Amino acid sequence: MDIFTSITANYLPKARILAQSIKNYHTDWTFHLLLSDKLSGKEPDLRKSLQDGIFDRVVMVDELDIQDIYGWIFKHTVVELCTAVKGPFLQQLIREGHNKIVYIDPDIVILNPLNDLETLLNEHSILLTPHLLNYTDDPQSIHDNEIAGTLRHGTFNLGFMAVNAAREEGIRFSEWWGKRLQDYCYADYDQGLFTDQKWCDLIPSYFEDFYVIRDPGYNVASWNLDCRQISFDGGGQLMVNSNHPLRFYHFTGYDSGAGINVIDRLTSTGNNAIVKELWGWYKKQLSAYGQDKWGKTDSYYNFFNNGQKITNEMRRVYRNSIDLQTLYKNPYEIHKHTGGFYAWWLKQYPIKSEDSSIRVNQGSEQNLTGSNQPPNKIDNLILRQAETYIQLLKYENNEYTEDYVPLSSESLINIDLPVKAIAFYLPQFHPIAENDVWWGKGFTEWANVTRAVPQFPGHYQPHLPGELGFYDLRLKEVQYRQIELAKQYGLKGFAFYYYWFGGKRLLEYPIEQFFKDKDKDFSFCLCWANENWTRRWDGMENDILMQQVHNPETDIKFIKDLEPYLRDDRYIRIKDRPIIIVYRASLLPEPENTVNRWREYCSKHKLGNPYLIAAQTFSFEDPRMVNFDAAIEFPPHNQVFNTRFQINPLVGVSNPKYDSYIFSYPDVVKYKVFEEADPPYNLFKTVFPAWDNEPRKPSRGTVFANSSPEFYKQWLQGSCRWTLKNKPPEERLVFINAWNEWAEGAHLEPDRKYGYAYLQATMDTLKSL
Repeated sequence: MDIFTSITANYLPKARILAQSIKNYHTDWTFHLLLSDKLSGKEPDLRKSLQDGIFDRVVMVDELDIQDIYGWIFKHTVVELCTAVKGPFLQQLIREGHNKIVYIDPDIVILNPLNDLETLLNEHSILLTPHLLNYTDDPQSIHDNEIAGTLRHGTFNLGFMAVNAAREEGIRFSEWWGKRLQDYCYADYDQGLFTDQKWCDLIPSYFEDFYVIRDPGYNVASWNLDCRQISFDGGGQLMVNSNHPLRFYHFTGYDSGAGINVIDRLTSTGNNAIVKELWGWYKKQLSAYGQDKWGKTDSYYNFFNNGQKITNEMRRVYRNSIDLQTLYKNPYEIHKHTGGFYAWWLKQYPIKSEDSSIRVNQGSEQNLTGSNQPPNKIDNLILRQAETYIQLLKYENNEYTEDYVPLSSESLINIDLPVKAIAFYLPQFHPIAENDVWWGKGFTEWANVTRAVPQFPGHYQPHLPGELGFYDLRLKEVQYRQIELAKQYGLKGFAFYYYWFGGKRLLEYPIEQFFKDKDKDFSFCLCWANENWTRRWDGMENDILMQQVHNPETDIKFIKDLEPYLRDDRYIRIKDRPIIIVYRASLLPEPENTVNRWREYCSKHKLGNPYLIAAQTFSFEDPRMVNFDAAIEFPPHNQVFNTRFQINPLVGVSNPKYDSYIFSYPDVVKYKVFEEADPPYNLFKTVFPAWDNEPRKPSRGTVFANSSPEFYKQWLQGSCRWTLKNKPPEERLVFINAWNEWAEGAHLEPDRKYGYAYLQATMDTLKSL
């Protein structure tokens, strides 16, 4: 038997664990490692790790028999590349005379012998494992595992596949699959593609000699754990559903943190507790195999030869142009005279700085960019950095521009408006003991806000407050003034974020102060931010600071804790039903039962039947899936966060280390106002004035560029008109994200650049309806 996997250098520890786990049970099997990376700059330690005997053979991606190999590699992202090579390398192994060939993902570990595979390959050409073998009627499982999982990504999980090339259909399949992956292995959902995986949904139509392994011990992973219980038998062997040995486990999502977050949710009630132990064991194994050293290594093929980062848009443009592929056989190269593909790219997408009065000393030996490029390669980058610095100096001088709008003398207080605008309100502008421990003494959101710097010319950072200053929400005067401004400009309420963790509250002071001060005559409602608190700002996804607990007891405790607010005369209601917004309803393990408990409690205590609204976050869309009354848009989540709006290559990034998404705010507005289809369920519209979380994720912030009060006004007008057309009078609410999300660049509160412009745009819209 021949086993192979494909990795980049950062997956080396995982591949070593996989190879060792195979050797534990099958010393006679041969393990081939396909390195979809390059050793340059990573020797000698990497080369030593590849040659220490744990791998029987190592093949480099540029050794594959593919015409114009570097151009072919360039067309693919790292993930696409690591999957695209599977077909061509399978064909190479067959040409070399190997027959029984198994592909296994590098983040899989073998936990029991796999002898049955040899038997099955004697009888079949192709072996597959499906993502799911059974189903439940749990709404979250339906959404996560069926709709967002299998229907989106394919029936079969291509973390495992086996082929017998000695059988006729084994050869025919390898030729078909190899050709498809060589030409069409991309993560392009709009075209129906998900790298190598969805192609194999066609196997039952094209081939007869295949076998689907329905043993639940194969390919156990987070997406099928709700139907697979892990346990030990009397002899200490890992079992699935009591009577099937756990053959191999797929530790998918380890690096992103998504995998362990799913495991935390699935095991939060004590179910499948052994799985969490298994993840703990895997983490220790990774550490022993060098995860700290190799886990953060970036792929060689993510950069041009001059060190400039390659963007996805560059790859797409090259991939879609036969002329460019013909002209630049190796697009990674920077040619001395022609400059190569990178020089072509810069000419096609010129930066504004080249037309300015800035000039660079061509003979300067000093590299001001922080990049490893020689001086004659970085002129454009220096120009962008200079323009960005001049922009910072202008902001430092506090110079008002034509964008600044002063405080209005007009007021919409006590004016009945056809649409009620509700703004989300962040209470994290006062110190708490927990943040002192986690982030440093005296930490508030302002600590993030003030550290931001622009990443490209025209990038508005930092966002600095205007009239209200760097306020502390422990001061009553701040909230009084916030309410005055909100009412003057036509807002009808705040939606306070409510941080509640199984009975423990955080950042509750501003809400409590508002609640107790009955003269704060302003409507409000609560939005339960029901997700774990982690160190995401520092990039440590797995480090949970505060964990959510969901069970019948906390369901009742939660609604009971809300009771005083729901009784408040200022609480926002629809037909005498208090609205409750849940930020991540999909995380409720038994949403129907939770909803029933809340409704029963509210009925028993005469609070009114709660009007439950689920935020459309993290791909969740339909409130009917969780038995809620309505959904609420929560941009930039879901439809707005889409590569169709991405403009990274057009902005001219100044920071060589910047690595995130830049979207076009005007394009988003056009789509939301003129192109988006109406949903088949009850929905409330939400807009954001701007969005830029660079303060929370330095050099990794998501930016919606070219936002302005005018474009915000267009979006708000469109949402209000849609609401007037589609909602009855009592449900005509439009939400704004947000009143004061300063660290995400989403605030109506006045700032130094625009003054009261976003508030003025809000007023102008509401009074024009």
